Amino acid sequence: MGRSLALALAGVLAAAPGSDASARSRSGTAGALVGLELGSHLGGHGVGLDYLHPLADKLSLGAHVGAGLSGGEQTLAAWEARAYTTVGRRHRLVVGLGWALLARRSLSLHGTVVDTRGVYGPTGVVGYELLADNGFFLRGLAGYGYALEVAEHPGAWVDQSLCLAVGMKLW
Repeated sequence: MGRSLALALAGVLAAAPGSDASARSRSGTAGALVGLELGSHLGGHGVGLDYLHPLADKLSLGAHVGAGLSGGEQTLAAWEARAYTTVGRRHRLVVGLGWALLARRSLSLHGTVVDTRGVYGPTGVVGYELLADNGFFLRGLAGYGYALEVAEHPGAWVDQSLCLAVGMKLW
């Protein structure tokens, strides 16, 4: 009885998706990634959706959209979009260009903030990504942004960012 149960269990595990040694891991296939993000330009937290498409064995192109909340005197809804490339299999170098919330303009009446709006601009990021064979990913990015319009600073203004994302590749 014990031996037949062990053989049956071994058969179920062998038939499980992804258990075949010849099957491609999620790190080498095209697919969507969903993750939680902490940081980015102006701080904040949110969710991100990526699509990753491999071009060669160690080279992939990706697209990212994210939405979240940015803290401060008034919480501000924020979004970002980015195109990026990764180099590597599991441990990857990430380089990307995008558009994100970089600064905020606030209207104050008698010292009380009554309105806040976001200032967006182009961004550039570089960082590290771990994409495991089972689809788990961890990404750390650092970069700069160029706010095109900030009231306190005539002309443009440069902003630094750090971002940490963790999530799963869906397929």
